[in-house]
Amino acid sequence: MIKSVSVIVPAYNEEKRITKTLIKIDQFLKEKKLSYEIIVVDDGSKDKTIETVEKLSIKNCKVISYGKNRGKGYAINFGVKESKNDWVLYTDADNSTPIEEMNKLEPFTDVYPVIIGSRYISGSNIIKKQPTPRIIISRVSNLLIQALILPGFKDTQCGFKMFRRDAANEIFSKQTVFGWGFDMELLRIAKELNLPVKQVGITWKNDDQSTIQSRNALHKTLIELFRIKRNSMSGKYSKVSRSEPELVLRFAFVGAIGTTLDFMVLNLFYAVLDFNLYVAVTIGFIVGAINNYILNSYFSFGTKLSLNKLANFMTIAVVGLAINFLIVYLLVDLAKWHYNIAKLIAVVLVFGWNYILNRLTTFKN
Repeated sequence: MIKSVSVIVPAYNEEKRITKTLIKIDQFLKEKKLSYEIIVVDDGSKDKTIETVEKLSIKNCKVISYGKNRGKGYAINFGVKESKNDWVLYTDADNSTPIEEMNKLEPFTDVYPVIIGSRYISGSNIIKKQPTPRIIISRVSNLLIQALILPGFKDTQCGFKMFRRDAANEIFSKQTVFGWGFDMELLRIAKELNLPVKQVGITWKNDDQSTIQSRNALHKTLIELFRIKRNSMSGKYSKVSRSEPELVLRFAFVGAIGTTLDFMVLNLFYAVLDFNLYVAVTIGFIVGAINNYILNSYFSFGTKLSLNKLANFMTIAVVGLAINFLIVYLLVDLAKWHYNIAKLIAVVLVFGWNYILNRLTTFKN
Protein backbone atom coordinates (compact mmCIF):
# COMPACT_ATOMS: atom_id res chain seq x y z
CA MET A 1 0.00 0.00 0.00
CA ILE A 2 1.00 3.63 -0.41
CA LYS A 3 2.88 5.25 2.47
CA SER A 4 3.74 8.54 0.76
CA VAL A 5 2.65 10.26 -2.44
CA SER A 6 3.51 13.36 -4.43
CA VAL A 7 0.59 14.79 -6.41
CA ILE A 8 1.64 16.83 -9.43
CA VAL A 9 -0.87 19.35 -10.79
CA PRO A 10 0.19 21.09 -14.03
CA ALA A 11 -1.46 24.49 -14.42
CA TYR A 12 -1.78 27.00 -17.23
CA ASN A 13 -4.13 29.95 -16.65
CA GLU A 14 -6.05 28.04 -13.98
CA GLU A 15 -6.81 30.80 -11.44
CA LYS A 16 -10.57 30.22 -11.71
CA ARG A 17 -10.57 26.44 -11.26
CA ILE A 18 -7.54 25.38 -9.30
CA THR A 19 -8.64 26.47 -5.80
CA LYS A 20 -11.47 23.95 -5.59
CA THR A 21 -9.24 21.18 -6.96
CA LEU A 22 -6.41 21.76 -4.51
CA ILE A 23 -8.73 21.94 -1.50
CA LYS A 24 -10.27 18.60 -2.48
CA ILE A 25 -6.87 16.97 -3.00
CA ASP A 26 -5.62 18.24 0.37
CA GLN A 27 -8.73 17.08 2.24
CA PHE A 28 -8.63 13.65 0.63
CA LEU A 29 -4.95 13.05 1.40
CA LYS A 30 -5.35 14.27 4.97
CA GLU A 31 -8.11 11.74 5.53
CA LYS A 32 -5.90 8.94 4.20
CA LYS A 33 -3.33 9.82 6.86
CA LEU A 34 -0.31 9.27 4.68
CA SER A 35 2.71 11.46 3.98
CA TYR A 36 2.00 13.68 0.99
CA GLU A 37 2.95 16.77 -0.93
CA ILE A 38 1.03 18.67 -3.61
CA ILE A 39 3.17 20.30 -6.27
CA VAL A 40 1.49 22.79 -8.58
CA VAL A 41 3.65 23.42 -11.63
CA ASP A 42 2.80 26.73 -13.29
CA ASP A 43 3.41 26.40 -17.02
CA GLY A 44 3.96 30.08 -17.78
CA SER A 45 0.45 31.24 -16.88
CA LYS A 46 -0.55 34.76 -17.91
CA ASP A 47 -3.20 35.08 -15.22
CA LYS A 48 -2.88 34.93 -11.42
CA THR A 49 -2.54 31.18 -11.04
CA ILE A 50 0.59 31.44 -8.88
CA GLU A 51 -0.88 34.08 -6.60
CA THR A 52 -4.12 32.10 -6.25
CA VAL A 53 -2.28 28.98 -5.11
CA GLU A 54 -0.06 30.88 -2.70
CA LYS A 55 -3.08 32.54 -1.05
CA LEU A 56 -4.55 29.14 -0.16
CA SER A 57 -1.81 28.52 2.37
CA ILE A 58 -2.22 24.75 2.18
CA LYS A 59 0.55 23.36 4.38
CA ASN A 60 1.74 20.55 2.12
CA CYS A 61 1.22 22.42 -1.15
CA LYS A 62 3.79 24.43 -3.07
CA VAL A 63 3.77 26.11 -6.44
CA ILE A 64 6.82 26.11 -8.71
CA SER A 65 7.34 27.82 -12.05
CA TYR A 66 9.92 28.22 -14.80
CA GLY A 67 8.40 31.35 -16.33
CA LYS A 68 7.91 30.27 -19.94
CA ASN A 69 5.06 28.18 -21.34
CA ARG A 70 6.63 24.84 -22.33
CA GLY A 71 3.71 22.42 -22.43
CA LYS A 72 1.87 20.11 -20.07
CA GLY A 73 4.37 17.30 -20.51
CA TYR A 74 7.24 19.57 -19.53
CA ALA A 75 5.33 20.81 -16.48
CA ILE A 76 4.71 17.27 -15.23
CA ASN A 77 8.31 16.23 -15.89
CA PHE A 78 9.50 19.29 -13.97
CA GLY A 79 7.19 18.47 -11.08
CA VAL A 80 8.23 14.81 -10.93
CA LYS A 81 11.89 15.82 -10.67
CA GLU A 82 11.01 18.16 -7.80
CA SER A 83 8.99 15.50 -5.95
CA LYS A 84 10.34 13.25 -3.21
CA ASN A 85 7.77 10.66 -2.14
CA ASP A 86 7.45 6.93 -2.87
CA TRP A 87 4.67 7.35 -5.41
CA VAL A 88 3.96 10.11 -7.93
CA LEU A 89 0.46 10.86 -9.20
CA TYR A 90 -0.34 13.53 -11.74
CA THR A 91 -3.83 14.87 -12.20
CA ASP A 92 -5.49 17.77 -14.04
CA ALA A 93 -6.19 21.17 -12.50
CA ASP A 94 -9.84 21.00 -13.55
CA ASN A 95 -10.43 17.94 -11.35
CA SER A 96 -11.94 16.08 -14.31
CA THR A 97 -10.90 12.88 -12.55
CA PRO A 98 -11.77 13.22 -8.83
CA ILE A 99 -8.79 12.65 -6.55
CA GLU A 100 -10.85 9.96 -4.79
CA GLU A 101 -10.21 7.73 -7.82
CA MET A 102 -6.77 7.18 -6.37
CA ASN A 103 -8.47 4.62 -4.14
CA LYS A 104 -9.13 2.51 -7.24
CA LEU A 105 -5.46 2.60 -8.24
CA GLU A 106 -4.02 1.87 -4.80
CA PRO A 107 -4.89 -1.88 -4.58
CA PHE A 108 -2.54 -2.56 -7.50
CA THR A 109 0.52 -0.82 -6.04
CA ASP A 110 1.99 -4.05 -4.64
CA VAL A 111 2.30 -5.50 -8.15
CA TYR A 112 2.41 -2.71 -10.71
CA PRO A 113 4.96 0.15 -10.85
CA VAL A 114 2.76 2.12 -13.26
CA ILE A 115 -1.02 2.42 -12.80
CA ILE A 116 -3.17 4.57 -15.09
CA GLY A 117 -6.77 5.71 -15.20
CA SER A 118 -8.76 4.81 -18.28
CA ARG A 119 -12.10 6.14 -19.51
CA TYR A 120 -12.75 3.38 -22.03
CA ILE A 121 -12.47 0.07 -20.19
CA SER A 122 -14.68 -1.89 -17.82
CA GLY A 123 -15.25 -0.06 -14.55
CA SER A 124 -15.02 3.42 -16.03
CA ASN A 125 -17.78 5.97 -15.56
CA ILE A 126 -18.03 9.05 -17.75
CA ILE A 127 -20.38 11.47 -16.01
CA LYS A 128 -20.28 14.13 -18.72
CA LYS A 129 -19.10 13.23 -22.21
CA GLN A 130 -17.06 15.32 -24.58
CA PRO A 131 -18.77 16.76 -27.68
CA THR A 132 -19.30 14.07 -30.35
CA PRO A 133 -16.64 15.43 -32.78
CA ARG A 134 -13.99 15.27 -30.05
CA ILE A 135 -15.01 11.72 -29.14
CA ILE A 136 -14.67 10.64 -32.77
CA ILE A 137 -11.27 12.29 -33.08
CA SER A 138 -10.16 10.69 -29.81
CA ARG A 139 -11.22 7.18 -30.79
CA VAL A 140 -9.76 7.33 -34.30
CA SER A 141 -6.49 8.67 -32.86
CA ASN A 142 -6.43 5.87 -30.30
CA LEU A 143 -6.71 3.23 -33.02
CA LEU A 144 -3.63 4.72 -34.66
CA ILE A 145 -1.80 4.89 -31.32
CA GLN A 146 -2.60 1.24 -30.63
CA ALA A 147 -1.51 0.21 -34.11
CA LEU A 148 1.82 2.00 -33.96
CA ILE A 149 3.11 1.98 -30.38
CA LEU A 150 0.68 0.85 -27.66
CA PRO A 151 -1.50 -2.14 -28.54
CA GLY A 152 -4.13 -2.84 -25.90
CA PHE A 153 -4.20 0.67 -24.42
CA LYS A 154 -7.73 1.99 -24.90
CA ASP A 155 -7.00 5.39 -23.34
CA THR A 156 -3.49 6.84 -23.31
CA GLN A 157 -4.54 10.46 -22.80
CA CYS A 158 -6.40 10.38 -19.50
CA GLY A 159 -4.58 12.77 -17.16
CA PHE A 160 -4.61 10.51 -14.11
CA LYS A 161 -1.50 8.35 -13.87
CA MET A 162 0.54 7.05 -10.95
CA PHE A 163 4.17 5.87 -10.86
CA ARG A 164 6.30 4.17 -8.25
CA ARG A 165 9.38 6.28 -7.49
CA ASP A 166 11.95 4.03 -9.20
CA ALA A 167 9.74 3.71 -12.28
CA ALA A 168 9.12 7.47 -12.39
CA ASN A 169 12.85 8.17 -12.24
CA GLU A 170 13.56 5.82 -15.14
CA ILE A 171 10.64 6.82 -17.34
CA PHE A 172 10.74 10.59 -16.96
CA SER A 173 14.51 10.70 -17.46
CA LYS A 174 13.96 9.37 -20.99
CA GLN A 175 11.06 11.68 -21.87
CA THR A 176 11.54 13.72 -25.05
CA VAL A 177 7.96 14.74 -25.90
CA PHE A 178 6.53 17.59 -23.83
CA GLY A 179 3.41 18.53 -25.80
CA TRP A 180 0.01 16.82 -25.80
CA GLY A 181 1.49 13.49 -26.89
CA PHE A 182 3.64 13.11 -23.77
CA ASP A 183 1.28 10.57 -22.12
CA MET A 184 1.71 8.02 -24.86
CA GLU A 185 5.49 8.47 -24.80
CA LEU A 186 5.61 7.76 -21.07
CA LEU A 187 3.64 4.56 -21.60
CA ARG A 188 5.82 3.52 -24.55
CA ILE A 189 8.94 4.08 -22.45
CA ALA A 190 7.45 1.93 -19.67
CA LYS A 191 6.80 -0.78 -22.25
CA GLU A 192 10.37 -0.56 -23.58
CA LEU A 193 11.71 -0.84 -20.02
CA ASN A 194 9.52 -3.90 -19.38
CA LEU A 195 7.64 -2.12 -16.62
CA PRO A 196 4.12 -3.60 -16.33
CA VAL A 197 1.28 -1.07 -16.59
CA LYS A 198 -2.14 -1.58 -15.02
CA GLN A 199 -5.16 0.11 -16.61
CA VAL A 200 -7.98 0.93 -14.19
CA GLY A 201 -11.44 2.22 -15.08
CA ILE A 202 -12.07 5.59 -13.44
CA THR A 203 -14.79 8.22 -13.09
CA TRP A 204 -14.32 11.22 -15.36
CA LYS A 205 -16.29 14.21 -16.54
CA ASN A 206 -15.62 16.65 -19.34
CA ASP A 207 -14.95 20.27 -18.47
CA ASP A 208 -16.50 22.67 -20.96
CA GLN A 209 -13.96 25.32 -19.97
CA SER A 210 -11.03 23.24 -21.23
CA THR A 211 -8.41 25.37 -22.94
CA ILE A 212 -7.36 22.61 -25.33
CA GLN A 213 -7.97 23.30 -29.00
CA SER A 214 -8.81 19.81 -30.28
CA ARG A 215 -7.78 20.31 -33.91
CA ASN A 216 -4.48 21.90 -32.98
CA ALA A 217 -3.84 19.30 -30.28
CA LEU A 218 -4.68 16.47 -32.72
CA HIS A 219 -2.26 17.76 -35.33
CA LYS A 220 0.57 18.11 -32.81
CA THR A 221 -0.19 14.79 -31.17
CA LEU A 222 -0.02 12.92 -34.48
CA ILE A 223 3.37 14.47 -35.23
CA GLU A 224 4.56 13.44 -31.77
CA LEU A 225 3.17 9.92 -32.29
CA PHE A 226 5.42 9.36 -35.30
CA ARG A 227 8.32 10.90 -33.41
CA ILE A 228 7.77 8.39 -30.58
CA LYS A 229 7.63 5.55 -33.11
CA ARG A 230 10.94 6.69 -34.56
CA ASN A 231 12.51 6.93 -31.11
CA SER A 232 11.29 3.45 -30.27
CA MET A 233 12.64 1.95 -33.49
CA SER A 234 16.02 3.60 -32.93
CA GLY A 235 16.35 2.19 -29.41
CA LYS A 236 16.21 5.58 -27.72
CA TYR A 237 14.02 4.26 -24.91
CA SER A 238 15.93 1.02 -24.37
CA LYS A 239 17.18 0.27 -20.89
CA VAL A 240 20.71 -0.39 -22.12
CA SER A 241 22.42 1.67 -24.80
CA ARG A 242 23.46 -0.23 -27.92
CA SER A 243 26.94 -1.69 -27.82
CA GLU A 244 29.42 -1.02 -30.59
CA PRO A 245 29.14 -4.58 -31.99
CA GLU A 246 25.36 -4.18 -32.24
CA LEU A 247 25.77 -0.85 -34.05
CA VAL A 248 28.18 -2.53 -36.49
CA LEU A 249 25.69 -5.32 -37.16
CA ARG A 250 22.84 -2.86 -37.70
CA PHE A 251 25.02 -0.76 -40.00
CA ALA A 252 25.91 -3.91 -41.98
CA PHE A 253 22.25 -4.97 -42.20
CA VAL A 254 21.29 -1.55 -43.53
CA GLY A 255 24.19 -1.75 -45.98
CA ALA A 256 22.87 -5.06 -47.32
CA ILE A 257 19.45 -3.50 -47.88
CA GLY A 258 21.04 -0.50 -49.58
CA THR A 259 23.12 -2.72 -51.88
CA THR A 260 20.04 -4.72 -52.86
CA LEU A 261 18.15 -1.51 -53.61
CA ASP A 262 21.15 -0.19 -55.56
CA PHE A 263 21.13 -3.26 -57.85
CA MET A 264 17.36 -3.11 -58.31
CA VAL A 265 17.48 0.55 -59.38
CA LEU A 266 20.48 -0.12 -61.62
CA ASN A 267 18.66 -2.90 -63.45
CA LEU A 268 15.47 -0.87 -63.68
CA PHE A 269 17.16 2.08 -65.38
CA TYR A 270 19.69 0.11 -67.46
CA ALA A 271 17.86 -3.07 -68.49
CA VAL A 272 14.26 -1.84 -68.50
CA LEU A 273 14.37 1.89 -69.19
CA ASP A 274 17.48 1.65 -71.43
CA PHE A 275 19.48 4.40 -69.68
CA ASN A 276 23.21 4.76 -70.22
CA LEU A 277 25.05 2.26 -67.98
CA TYR A 278 27.01 4.89 -66.08
CA VAL A 279 23.92 7.02 -65.57
CA ALA A 280 22.05 3.97 -64.24
CA VAL A 281 24.97 3.10 -61.95
CA THR A 282 25.01 6.65 -60.59
CA ILE A 283 21.25 6.71 -59.95
CA GLY A 284 21.40 3.34 -58.21
CA PHE A 285 24.30 4.47 -56.05
CA ILE A 286 22.53 7.70 -55.00
CA VAL A 287 19.26 5.95 -54.17
CA GLY A 288 21.08 3.24 -52.19
CA ALA A 289 23.19 5.78 -50.25
CA ILE A 290 20.18 7.96 -49.36
CA ASN A 291 18.33 4.84 -48.23
CA ASN A 292 21.29 3.86 -46.06
CA TYR A 293 21.47 7.28 -44.45
CA ILE A 294 17.76 7.33 -43.57
CA LEU A 295 17.70 3.77 -42.22
CA ASN A 296 20.89 4.23 -40.22
CA SER A 297 19.51 7.43 -38.73
CA TYR A 298 16.36 5.68 -37.51
CA PHE A 299 17.34 2.04 -37.07
CA SER A 300 21.01 2.12 -36.08
CA PHE A 301 21.83 5.38 -34.35
CA GLY A 302 18.51 7.08 -33.51
CA THR A 303 19.44 10.55 -34.76
CA LYS A 304 17.43 13.26 -36.47
CA LEU A 305 17.60 13.65 -40.23
CA SER A 306 19.36 16.72 -41.58
CA LEU A 307 20.68 17.86 -44.95
CA ASN A 308 24.14 18.51 -43.50
CA LYS A 309 24.39 14.97 -42.16
CA LEU A 310 23.09 13.58 -45.45
CA ALA A 311 25.75 15.55 -47.37
CA ASN A 312 28.44 14.23 -45.03
CA PHE A 313 27.16 10.65 -45.39
CA MET A 314 27.08 10.96 -49.21
CA THR A 315 30.61 12.37 -49.30
CA ILE A 316 31.93 9.44 -47.29
CA ALA A 317 30.02 7.04 -49.56
CA VAL A 318 31.49 8.61 -52.73
CA VAL A 319 35.02 8.33 -51.34
CA GLY A 320 34.24 4.75 -50.33
CA LEU A 321 33.13 3.99 -53.89
CA ALA A 322 36.39 5.44 -55.23
CA ILE A 323 38.36 3.28 -52.76
CA ASN A 324 36.39 0.26 -53.96
CA PHE A 325 37.32 0.92 -57.61
CA LEU A 326 40.95 1.54 -56.67
CA ILE A 327 41.29 -1.72 -54.72
CA VAL A 328 39.71 -3.74 -57.54
CA TYR A 329 42.01 -2.08 -60.08
CA LEU A 330 45.15 -2.73 -58.01
CA LEU A 331 44.33 -6.34 -57.17
CA VAL A 332 42.74 -7.48 -60.45
CA ASP A 333 44.42 -5.43 -63.18
CA LEU A 334 47.87 -5.08 -61.64
CA ALA A 335 48.27 -7.98 -59.20
CA LYS A 336 46.16 -10.36 -61.35
CA TRP A 337 44.10 -11.65 -58.39
CA HIS A 338 40.76 -13.32 -58.93
CA TYR A 339 37.98 -10.74 -59.21
CA ASN A 340 35.83 -12.29 -56.45
CA ILE A 341 38.68 -12.26 -53.94
CA ALA A 342 39.52 -8.66 -54.83
CA LYS A 343 35.86 -7.64 -54.53
CA LEU A 344 35.52 -9.33 -51.13
CA ILE A 345 38.57 -7.47 -49.81
CA ALA A 346 37.23 -4.23 -51.25
CA VAL A 347 33.81 -4.72 -49.63
CA VAL A 348 35.34 -5.36 -46.19
CA LEU A 349 37.70 -2.38 -46.37
CA VAL A 350 35.06 0.00 -47.73
CA PHE A 351 32.58 -1.14 -45.07
CA GLY A 352 35.19 -0.34 -42.41
CA TRP A 353 35.82 3.05 -44.03
CA ASN A 354 32.11 3.90 -44.16
CA TYR A 355 31.35 2.77 -40.61
CA ILE A 356 34.34 4.40 -38.90
CA LEU A 357 34.05 7.73 -40.75
CA ASN A 358 30.29 7.96 -40.23
CA ARG A 359 30.62 6.93 -36.59
CA LEU A 360 33.15 9.70 -36.03
CA THR A 361 31.31 12.39 -38.00
CA THR A 362 27.75 11.82 -39.25
CA PHE A 363 26.58 9.84 -36.21
CA LYS A 364 29.14 10.94 -33.64
CA ASN A 365 26.47 11.81 -31.03
